[in-house]
Amino acid sequence: MTATKKKIRQPDAAGVQSIRAVVGKNLQGLLTNLGWGASEFHQRTGLSTHFIAGVLRGDQNISIDNLHVMAKALGIDVHQALNPRFEAPDKPLSLEMLKLSNRDVNGLRKNVAKVPDGPRAALAHHLRRLLAANALTVPALGEEIGVAPSTIQKCLKGTQNVTIDTLESVAEGLGVAPFVLLLPIST
Repeated sequence: MTATKKKIRQPDAAGVQSIRAVVGKNLQGLLTNLGWGASEFHQRTGLSTHFIAGVLRGDQNISIDNLHVMAKALGIDVHQALNPRFEAPDKPLSLEMLKLSNRDVNGLRKNVAKVPDGPRAALAHHLRRLLAANALTVPALGEEIGVAPSTIQKCLKGTQNVTIDTLESVAEGLGVAPFVLLLPIST
């Protein structure tokens, strides 16, 4: 008898907001506070306006690397974009994000996988910790959530640029909110 794998969970029509909707709402709130549209955000991130519009609508399954670039351009940490309880400030954000020049953002886009405190490193750290705390093996987690064990192994090495849908599945399998997997690593 062969075991059937669960497919990665699709966004619920009713009930809990999908991770895509959370990200779209959070980023849209920040852009509104800044008075930026998709065109201005494109200039600050180098990502296409079509892609940005899809993310803001909650249609786009964005990777954690691209989400990191967007978060940095907006002056927030990547985990904040995933937090359903994140609220954009009532007043315009500090001009901290404007200190990033377009050249800085382009450099970040090219080297995001190598950022020592970036989302891949945070995911690897928290995934390792939660697997041990729950006495789970990589194959067991992969089978439970329908994600290939090789993908989870690459996450543990910090070499996998997962999408937020996959991140949500991993988080669900570990019993945590997705943003927890990308919290900054405490030193």
